[in-house]
Amino acid sequence: MAPEKTDPTDCPAATTGSSGNDVNTSTAATSPVFSMSMNTNGSALDTSSSVAAGTESTANTSTVSVDSTNGEHDPYFEPVVSLPEVTIKTNEEDEQGIYIGRCKLYRYNHENGEPGEWKERGTGNVKLLKNEDKDTIRLLMRQEKTLKVRANHYITPYMKLRANCGSDKAFVWHVMSDFADEEPKGEMFAIRFANADNARAFKEAFEDAVTYVISSIAEGFHEALEEAITEQTAGADNEDEE
Repeated sequence: MAPEKTDPTDCPAATTGSSGNDVNTSTAATSPVFSMSMNTNGSALDTSSSVAAGTESTANTSTVSVDSTNGEHDPYFEPVVSLPEVTIKTNEEDEQGIYIGRCKLYRYNHENGEPGEWKERGTGNVKLLKNEDKDTIRLLMRQEKTLKVRANHYITPYMKLRANCGSDKAFVWHVMSDFADEEPKGEMFAIRFANADNARAFKEAFEDAVTYVISSIAEGFHEALEEAITEQTAGADNEDEE
């Protein structure tokens, strides 16, 4: 039986490679998934298997990700360095707060022989802290948020509040030794409150603190004087017995 003749017009378009082999480009042109490439000897390379493998790998990876996301596994990671808890001391542990109020603090700056001017120290709570064991009262003011110390000194008998420029919301006072900057130095502070009532409450607490310190010093002086007299009398009695 004679072989059937094929009409060249019924076959898809063909491309001849460099070695003479025919390459069918109709599949590459019409398929959205598979692609064709030519190696150096002109033979066609089918990349469909690698594309399929990549698609399957992507599908598997996404499945694992979904499972791990929706699962109940809760991993725990040990810290590389363990940090023990540290107790922070503020030096207020042995003191009792007898006054606290929000204020704005200023300091009179007159360094280097230049004309002085008022400079703001910060805004925060001012406290009067009483130490029962030492019979002392300390004024402490910290900057809000940062808690940096802006005023830190003991109340002494000579301290006196004066109205600042006739205002009923601000006062001025002098300090011989303030420890806010770690080194003791003389300062002049001005303090301002939001209203006259808050300022009046601070003034009363401040003046009561001064009175308490004066009484404590006087009491301590009398006790020391009595002890000295007692010791002197006891010594005189011993001399008489001898």
